[in-house]
Amino acid sequence: FLGLAIGSWTAAAMRKRLAKRAGRIEAVNVMTLVDGESLREVLGTADIPSWVKFTEWEDAEWLNHLVARLWPMLDEATTNTLKVALAPVLDENRPSFLQEIGLQDGFTLGDSPLRFGGLKVSKYNPEGDEVHMSIDLKWNSDSKFGLAITPALLSTMGRFVVGVEDMCLYAKLKIVLKPLIPDLGCGTIGAILVALEGTPSVDFEVKLPPGLEQTIGSALELWLRPFIPKVLDSLLTWPKRILVPLVPPETIVPSKAGDIRFEEYANIYLKQQPTGVVRVKVKEVNGLQYVKKGVLASPTYFVELNTRPARSMRTADYKPDKSGRISFIEGKGAAEESSFDLLVEEADAQKVVVRLMQLSQGVLGPSTVEVDKVEVPVLSAGTDQSSFQLPLPVIGGSVSLDMSYIPLQRKMRTFGDTRFDPTEKGLLELRLVRCEDLRAADLNGTSDPRVKIFVMRGSRTVGKKKSKVIQNTLNPEFNEFFEFVSLEAGDELRLQVDDWDGGAFGKSSYDALGEAKVKLLDAVLAPNGEATKTCALEGKKAKGSITIELKWLPFDFDAAEEEIRRSRRIVAG
Repeated sequence: FLGLAIGSWTAAAMRKRLAKRAGRIEAVNVMTLVDGESLREVLGTADIPSWVKFTEWEDAEWLNHLVARLWPMLDEATTNTLKVALAPVLDENRPSFLQEIGLQDGFTLGDSPLRFGGLKVSKYNPEGDEVHMSIDLKWNSDSKFGLAITPALLSTMGRFVVGVEDMCLYAKLKIVLKPLIPDLGCGTIGAILVALEGTPSVDFEVKLPPGLEQTIGSALELWLRPFIPKVLDSLLTWPKRILVPLVPPETIVPSKAGDIRFEEYANIYLKQQPTGVVRVKVKEVNGLQYVKKGVLASPTYFVELNTRPARSMRTADYKPDKSGRISFIEGKGAAEESSFDLLVEEADAQKVVVRLMQLSQGVLGPSTVEVDKVEVPVLSAGTDQSSFQLPLPVIGGSVSLDMSYIPLQRKMRTFGDTRFDPTEKGLLELRLVRCEDLRAADLNGTSDPRVKIFVMRGSRTVGKKKSKVIQNTLNPEFNEFFEFVSLEAGDELRLQVDDWDGGAFGKSSYDALGEAKVKLLDAVLAPNGEATKTCALEGKKAKGSITIELKWLPFDFDAAEEEIRRSRRIVAG
């Protein structure tokens, strides 16, 4: 069954044979044949995977034929995933000699499909739930994609496009087929999940445009060489994954909760979902250098935290005192600005990344550089609040944190149902996409926009975040992600767009460009709890619009925290 479950996805003869039985499902069907001769009739090839007999490693030539047929679908799914994920990662890791960096439009993996070597079945559920495979990947790609960059010292010359071509990729892939859906004696594969197993080996050519070879060309290539495998590792290594659906959203599939639509099944069982929250309080940093005044006066620092790439949260900005110490829990509003909820998807695999950042207010705007970094496994926190004093190896100091881990209990309900509880608690994932056609607030005819996000419960603010500043534009592309934990379905978002004003020695200030309001119900009542909103900005002299994407995940926070309290009482008793 297993060999056929995989091999017959793309068999045209099989699709015709089963068209009358399964015409309502636009998918490639799976036959429960078990002999090689029948399989050869279906596939029309002698490259039959012998792990029908469950041997350990197999030649994957049959899979290469399959991927060649599926390549347009896999290319689209992969590039769509990378386009969304790469923008904030590029910005977060932007080197200091670049003012801007982004992915040029038209990115594709090219026409040459992935090429697999050996194949190993690492997990097979005989009840028909899922199949896991480990596969050696050797891929000489004809992909060509460009990075649109603006060098800091050549900003007046506009953007340059740096080409990344002739990529060679060597990696180990994890492929999951799930679910295997029974249908009239046959089966259908609902989706393919694709991920990396470890950091890939990557080689490529860098094509520099005229004007960059003698300036930042060498520095840019030295940055790109380790960055590309690193970013592929962070974005695509399991539990990260690319999801390729093979059945329509309305297909009924079996699940632990009974028969449900595939669209709901994918959201619950296939897509990465938060399984817990790490609550972190940043207390202090020690070991910084204090300089009283002058050109070399002490710089400003902040601490940045994340459990996932490009999903960072940060403290407010502080200068060290005479002892080289920064306290993040003293002063007005300090407790709120130093306490964070970080989402966790795979508690046993993820780490809390703590970065000490230095901030400079230059004539080109605020710029940051990483000073030091330390990582802590999520599960080292435990469900009881624990204190950590983590060494910072570069500066020889330390950062002090309080951390605890709270597992989440997902609430099951049908999205789109107009009957809802306005006090239903959940988690909001918000992607700030862009603003368009903003008012020009500066004398050069542009603005330096930033967005502040407030979550309102009546007249009370229950959450707030702020975006980065994007310089000299009326159409900023933010592509930033924000997460709010333990909101209520009846809450409302207030989006405030400002223009940043500041200089090398002046204090920063912000001019209002407009604001918009969005009710969480727009996501709560939407299919799958997901909604995209484009709102006109309102207010004095306001102009333009703002676009956001919302995803609502209902969770039983009270039950999760009560379970932790109960376990503590048992231990104490």
